Amino acid sequence: MKHKGTFGRRLAAAVCSALCLLACAARATAQGQGPRARKHSEYVNQFSSCDAGAYLDGLAIELQNDPNVSAYIRIYGPGGPDGKFAQRAVAVTKDYLVSTRGVEASRVEAVYGGPYKSTLELSTELWLVPRGAEPPPRARYKPDLKVEGKYAEYDSWDGVGRLDGRGARDLGRAARRAAPRPVGGR
Repeated sequence: MKHKGTFGRRLAAAVCSALCLLACAARATAQGQGPRARKHSEYVNQFSSCDAGAYLDGLAIELQNDPNVSAYIRIYGPGGPDGKFAQRAVAVTKDYLVSTRGVEASRVEAVYGGPYKSTLELSTELWLVPRGAEPPPRARYKPDLKVEGKYAEYDSWDGVGRLDGRGARDLGRAARRAAPRPVGGR
């Protein structure tokens, strides 16, 4: 009897474990059941290059092949707190997809995501978002504002006048000598 009881307990434990696993799997499926955005591609600092057009062309093809998805474009970049430079990139990117590639404007959402980690670069994320899905979360970059060395230092002198305290008088004479003279004049 001891042997039968052990078998029964093991069977009950196995059934209970299986039911728990099924319940956990069902809960995970229910939570992640909805459609999710997926990243199509990402590129950095190619705003005016042919590569950017190739990325956008690939996105346009995906949109033409699947009418149930929309494009979500997020551009990070310089431009101060209002992001004017990046805002221009946002407008041009959406205009390219709509005007050049023929994608419906209602299927393209392009937004400024904030500053990028480099203050000199633009970063563009291209997402495909199925109908009913939430847009992707925004990345938060901390710009690298560390500056090393000097920007530039210039020493210049136009060669007119002296660099000691008497330069003003000499500067006047040199300017008169270099001034254009009227035709037929002295």
